[in-house]
Amino acid sequence: MNCDILVIGTGSVSQVFCYAIALAFSESLKVCVIGRSKNSVDQVVTIANARSVAFSSTVTFIGDSIDWDSENDLSDKLATYSPRLILQTASLQSPWEFTASQSAWCSLIKEGGFGITLPLQAALVAQVASLIKRTMPTDSILVNVCYPDAVNPLLSYLGLPIVCGAGNVGIISTLLQSLLNLDQTRHFQVIAHHSHVINLAESPEDRLTELEGLRIWSDGQQFHQIDTLLSPIQSIKGEQINQIVGCLSAEVVLALLGSSPVHTHVPGPNGLPGGYPVVVQEGKVELALPQGCTIAEAIELNRRAAIEDGVEAIDTEGFIRWNQRASQAIKQYAPSLAEGFRAEDLQIVCQEFIKLRNRLRKE
Repeated sequence: MNCDILVIGTGSVSQVFCYAIALAFSESLKVCVIGRSKNSVDQVVTIANARSVAFSSTVTFIGDSIDWDSENDLSDKLATYSPRLILQTASLQSPWEFTASQSAWCSLIKEGGFGITLPLQAALVAQVASLIKRTMPTDSILVNVCYPDAVNPLLSYLGLPIVCGAGNVGIISTLLQSLLNLDQTRHFQVIAHHSHVINLAESPEDRLTELEGLRIWSDGQQFHQIDTLLSPIQSIKGEQINQIVGCLSAEVVLALLGSSPVHTHVPGPNGLPGGYPVVVQEGKVELALPQGCTIAEAIELNRRAAIEDGVEAIDTEGFIRWNQRASQAIKQYAPSLAEGFRAEDLQIVCQEFIKLRNRLRKE
């Protein structure tokens, strides 16, 4: 029952991805969607297959449920479907909770930064990556869309396989290209982090931090007045941004499975922090930086931007430290978690944050 693509999760990114890739006319693909809820899986698969038929596409979809509490279910699913590529869209924390709730947990994240959710974003994909490393061919492809700017470097530090993410820097790139009406012949390059997307979605007077580290080039010339150019992003409300992320995920996945080079933008390529311009082809991602911008400079721009999200880069000892704002916010409720955590303790720390979240949701 092999498939080409295994999509883990049934949320909005997964839905848009499936509905977009269903229209891949030139590709004959088999996609399997797995998630906690069979009803949710069935809905995504049914709609995706109907869209595929409506447009005479050769992409087909099947579905299955997964029990994350089972020791063997995930490994059994990977063995059953033997995918060429895995798209991870499931995490233990929805980013949209913070736009819909007023709990003390939401207040903590708003005060300290989205980076505080890093353990909750990383726990499931770390399980997936660990199984890929132990049980699957070395050319298996893992694409993670759960906070890839920070999660992918964590996976890389742990020695786990990760190719790239999707969204974030890609959102900024595609929005700019559409707003400026740039055609595909223009060489467009963006260095950007998840924190920039969060900040750009707010009006300038409501932002907690600056647009530190965001850089944009077109045909080698650097753009300025980025804030004004990207102001229309403020019209996209909450989860609707995933209408873009899902399509970007489809673009990246098709490029990774294809043989022709595709110039695009992805977060977390090969475990790097933040997002970059890249070339994607045959399961690999390579940086495609502007002339005059070194890899070290690009990484440093993203490291500085990561701090604005509340989480600093992993140090050489594998310790992930919160910035001062995040540390002070966490210290109010959980002093033992207020400094940061070791990468090797990810699953333990994740459980501690789940306990903290459960408590604060009641306040």
